[in-house]
Amino acid sequence: MMVKKEETLLRLKKESDYEEKISTDLSAYFLESLSEIEELTEEEKHELNNKLQEIQDDSIKHKNMIVRLIDYVTENGKDSF
Repeated sequence: MMVKKEETLLRLKKESDYEEKISTDLSAYFLESLSEIEELTEEEKHELNNKLQEIQDDSIKHKNMIVRLIDYVTENGKDSF
């Protein structure tokens, strides 16, 4: 299904906003919760923190891909995507 440029940009913007909110909310929640789990050793907490950082890094990469898509749609002469 093809959609107009405006609709494409709107969908990409919504995806970008959603990704940002989810990433921020989950990171904050997990990092806060991590410190409250008494049963975890410092090594386990460090490992979990590293995994959370990987997830956050992947989210940043995804957001950058969305930005590139937005740039492509904006700069491309087509009106349907």
